[in-house]
Amino acid sequence: MYRLLGVLSTLAAAQAGSLRFSPEFDTTWELGGDVVAFNMTCAADRYCAIGFGASKASSDTITCYFLNEVAVCKDEHVGSVPTRPTEDTVQDVTVVDSGGTGDAWWIQFTRALITGDDEDRAIVTSEPQSIIWALGTVVNDSLRKHSSEGRRVVQWAPYFAFNDEFSVTWDVTPSLLIINMTCSEGHYCAIGIGETKTHSDTIICYYAADVVASCEDGHVGGSLTAPTVDGKQDVTVLSAGATTNGGWWLQLSRAWDTSDGDDLSFVRNGTQSILWAIGDVTDGGFRKHSSEGFAVVDWGHGTIVVPEPQVDPFFAFNDEFSVTWKVTLGSLVINMTCSEGHYCAIGIGETKTYSDTIICYYAADVVASCEDGHVGGSLTAPTVDDKQDVTVLSAGGTTNGSWWLQLSRAWDTSDGDDLSFVRDETQSILWAIGDVTDGGFRKHSSEGFAIADWIQGTIVFPEPPQSQSAAPDLVRTPAEHGLITVDSSFKLGIEFFSESTNRREGVPLREEEYTSVRFTFECAAGRYCSLGLNDDGLMVPADAWMCWEDAGTVYCSDWFCTETTACPADASQDIRIEEYNAQGSTWSVTFSRLLDTGDAERDTVISNEYVNFIYATGPSSGASSPVDWHDSFGSIAYDVVSGALTITASGGETWWHIILSLCLLVFLGLASGALILARPSIGYVFQQSYLGSVLSIVFITAALVVIAVGDAGHYSGRVAQVSVVFAGPAQLCIALAFLLRAKILSPCLWLMAMPHERTLVWHRWIGLIGWVFVSLHAIVMYAEFENEPQTAKVLFDKELHTGGTTDGQTTVYPLYGFVSWVAYTILVALGIPFFRRKFYSVFVASHVALSIVTVTFSILHISGGWRPYLINGVPLIILCLDFAARTYQKASKYPVTVSYSGAVTKLVIETGDRKWGPGSYMYISIGKVGFAEAHPFSVVSHHDSGKAVFYVKNMGRRTWSDRLSKLAVDGKEKVFARLEGPYGNLQFDMTKHDKLVLICGGIGITPMLGIAAYMAPEQSALLSWSVRDPSTILFLLEDIEALLAKFANLRIAISYTGHQSLNEADISSSRLTIDHGRPDFKELILTYADERSAVAICGPAPLIMTAVAEAESSHFHLPLHVETFEF
Repeated sequence: MYRLLGVLSTLAAAQAGSLRFSPEFDTTWELGGDVVAFNMTCAADRYCAIGFGASKASSDTITCYFLNEVAVCKDEHVGSVPTRPTEDTVQDVTVVDSGGTGDAWWIQFTRALITGDDEDRAIVTSEPQSIIWALGTVVNDSLRKHSSEGRRVVQWAPYFAFNDEFSVTWDVTPSLLIINMTCSEGHYCAIGIGETKTHSDTIICYYAADVVASCEDGHVGGSLTAPTVDGKQDVTVLSAGATTNGGWWLQLSRAWDTSDGDDLSFVRNGTQSILWAIGDVTDGGFRKHSSEGFAVVDWGHGTIVVPEPQVDPFFAFNDEFSVTWKVTLGSLVINMTCSEGHYCAIGIGETKTYSDTIICYYAADVVASCEDGHVGGSLTAPTVDDKQDVTVLSAGGTTNGSWWLQLSRAWDTSDGDDLSFVRDETQSILWAIGDVTDGGFRKHSSEGFAIADWIQGTIVFPEPPQSQSAAPDLVRTPAEHGLITVDSSFKLGIEFFSESTNRREGVPLREEEYTSVRFTFECAAGRYCSLGLNDDGLMVPADAWMCWEDAGTVYCSDWFCTETTACPADASQDIRIEEYNAQGSTWSVTFSRLLDTGDAERDTVISNEYVNFIYATGPSSGASSPVDWHDSFGSIAYDVVSGALTITASGGETWWHIILSLCLLVFLGLASGALILARPSIGYVFQQSYLGSVLSIVFITAALVVIAVGDAGHYSGRVAQVSVVFAGPAQLCIALAFLLRAKILSPCLWLMAMPHERTLVWHRWIGLIGWVFVSLHAIVMYAEFENEPQTAKVLFDKELHTGGTTDGQTTVYPLYGFVSWVAYTILVALGIPFFRRKFYSVFVASHVALSIVTVTFSILHISGGWRPYLINGVPLIILCLDFAARTYQKASKYPVTVSYSGAVTKLVIETGDRKWGPGSYMYISIGKVGFAEAHPFSVVSHHDSGKAVFYVKNMGRRTWSDRLSKLAVDGKEKVFARLEGPYGNLQFDMTKHDKLVLICGGIGITPMLGIAAYMAPEQSALLSWSVRDPSTILFLLEDIEALLAKFANLRIAISYTGHQSLNEADISSSRLTIDHGRPDFKELILTYADERSAVAICGPAPLIMTAVAEAESSHFHLPLHVETFEF
């Protein structure tokens, strides 16, 4: 089998098939290049044969069988008289592999398609071929007469007929595609590559007995014309001839990829769209196609499929203008049908201004044309684009006198004058139709907007705007209809009008005749009101009009705001106060302005169709200082034609969401603390399990969502609102992660007696969630500015103004934010468990440094308001004070005695009067092992001894514990240690329980010995220790025996699970027993514990989970203390 695979691997991407001749005989075949490989399977004690020919007479046969357990395949032939086959002089069959079972044998052999041997017949791949087969018995190594035989027709190579006159087969080689065409007499046949006739690559072939066979390599460009002959001919005619029915056949080859700019590539390992055609040949050359079409081919798998005919989507804008369209990979093809004497236009845009247009026209006496244009910020006739990106494919007249035209345009032209057709979602389009005169296109007679989904094949007219009764926030606001309420202190009226005197009285104004706009403000006393223009709803940059009242006089000023803190008055004041009134609790003013003031640098041209206003209001100190800050602001979308107005409010007080989020966080802390204190096992699961992680995320996210929603309204402007949804939660996550990292000044320790080691899991999860929020914040900010001409300058500029907040103006420094994010990302990457445990010293140092960088630059990132300093600054200060307190703890050095045995190192540190308690651990740093490294270890001894005893397991080469063990072996120099701590406590009150059940595994015995050291004389305890290293038992035996001698009610049960021999006689005593195998925790707890007991557990995760489950299942509901070494 493997030998055959080696042969076939040298062939081209092969075609394959199978033939089942009878239940006792079948074969598979695989065709590649000029070789065919057969795999013949036959019943035991049988011969099987296959031949090439329509009958036995004049056939070429291959007979295979086993002779003396050796596979034999004979190349034979039969003459014109059907007799027994004669063996060929030259054997052109090669046996590659063979084998068999008791019921059948198989032989694999190969043969060339054309052997060059006169006694062989060729295997024909260009058309179906007749074959014969036979099956018979082998007796005493002789072949008996056929017991079964027959005839089949086989298509070796892939075959497809486009119609009755044109078919193809093909062969695949590593570098070439070989195509065999069969075409009817007097016709040319063509095949090409492309999804449309335009931008296609063509091969047109022809043959007749009196002409030389030829194939023309050509291409069609963007216009629908006859193919242009390529400058470089990359098609080779291999052979050609006439067929028996008067037609012709031709074999050609072409490389998969010619590297010729005029050619498209044949796709070898996938499907592609192809074109085909057939037509008449005359003396003048090729005539128009008589038949043509498209198909989808997979050359490698040997399939061609003609796609189902599709009906192009259709939409009629009105009775005179309709469209259909086709979607291709690179372009959109639109077919327009337009009434006689009219032009028809289609465009992209949500308004007439800033739109992209295509205007087309055709008549019998003119050339079909489409004009690619655009409309800028002013409502004028379209400007013709410098680069015409629309191609007219074809055009003509209809039977009813109208005209039709087919055009194509790329989805995205990369032309600054063009907008993109949207391929994967809906988009707003414009349409229009109008008269054509000798002078050109006249004004539209009909026009409108629609929503197109090109891929889904739909165009719909948008819903008309709802009335005020349907949507309370959508109102009609001409001044004569009364003022509308913008917010509680600001009412507004808007009226467009014309100042022209050359008009007929009583004739209604059209939108294009408006020249001016009149505004009416009604504002609360002691406050200013302002209105401005910004298409994106941002506070800057904006053309703004600010009005305020001082001592009974109302002032209005024309400003242009480039920054949130810089709104200088225009040199040319282009607003005109018409009247004002300042009495009582409100003041009002009416002023007007031209739509186009002519001041291009400072004033924005106001559209007479659709306007995006911004508004702001806040406390005012009078004429000397009219603006203090915005406490209410937002945007107003105003449709001049319908009078419809939509107010989107921003800002407002944010205390509600801060209070609610704090309530959620308090609930989170109290709930988790209560679980840990009341049910320690639940606390363990809550901190360590997958379920606990999910619940943690749910609680934290609930609080963050509240802050995110509140923050979205806390800032003005689209950029600020979108990005701050992620920035607020990110700030809170960073602050919480800092607070949870504190050891001595930890709020969790004060509020819930939750020590440092049990807050680490929260620290990690909240820190990771915070990084996700920071990253989303950065992505959204980049997305907002990615289409700006100077994206890098905007993102890394010194300042970026996003609008105001309720507590002041906000200025953002993107570069500082970027530095904070980079530091945060590196911090998270270095905190993964593998790196943290393998390179602990690097982790600790980088964690401290990067944390400070992250928070510092996060605070510097935003200037304005108190929140960054409160949320991030206070936790940073607490953490710095905590670090200072811990550094003070480590000021003293203590002498250390180091000893080592097997895989464990023992440290005895002279601590003097230093205090600790049961379940305590300390961070130890030893300068000779690693000055910057401090690792936590459980204290085994009682503080009254004046010595702190620790056991350290060797964690492998090049680790801190490994260097410590080498220091113990050396033992030549005095060793000193610095201690930080103690930390940790028990999750139950040890003094309130008469019995203790201490369950541990491996080095997990160390905290259990520390707990046992604090037993009261009247208390009893059972310590169950699972261990597999006998040297560890012997090394700890001294401290174990000391405890047994001190406490008469202490029993220790060792469960030895190792494979090395253990001398139990030197270890066992009445209160120290050794059993082999794993302990039965359920039996242990049921036998020893009662309602006055408590359980402490430490060891590997499987041991902890098993012991926790057994303790929880007991009917006593025993209090639990669970300890892990996951730092």
